[in-house]
Amino acid sequence: MEAACSPWEGYKLILGSTSESRKKVLEAAKLPIEEYVSADIDERIINDNDPTTLVVRLSVAKVQAIMGKLKHEKHRDKVIVICADTIAVKDGQVRNKPSKETEMLEFLKSYSNSFVDCITGIAVYNYFTDTLLSDAEVSRIHYSEMSENDILEITHAPNTPN
Repeated sequence: MEAACSPWEGYKLILGSTSESRKKVLEAAKLPIEEYVSADIDERIINDNDPTTLVVRLSVAKVQAIMGKLKHEKHRDKVIVICADTIAVKDGQVRNKPSKETEMLEFLKSYSNSFVDCITGIAVYNYFTDTLLSDAEVSRIHYSEMSENDILEITHAPNTPN
């Protein structure tokens, strides 16, 4: 029986994130990420009236920032950089990652017993082919009724920003 050939064979995969949740997702998908690099961009200066376009623009900006940090050559090195960004949209209002616990509590309270659209943009750059692909996906999430106690438990769970 022949072993299946990985589509990533010979490629170095770089995740443009230091997010623990993104690492776990890609590990579960069995993607052999070799390096995690933070883009270190100020996401709040990138704007767009369309949330779907915004997450794609943010993801592409992260790829471009990481490309500026790496010393790989186009058309020579087999390196792929993967970057993503996610925002929430509640009642037409874009909500970025909360910057402090009070903002997170406010968001969670407003999500109780309602729908929230989570929009994720992704950008993938292949150094060897000098190709950049990007797209976005919208997931509508229904939050059940959450008590104050439920919200406090969520905000004090491990891997929750404070």
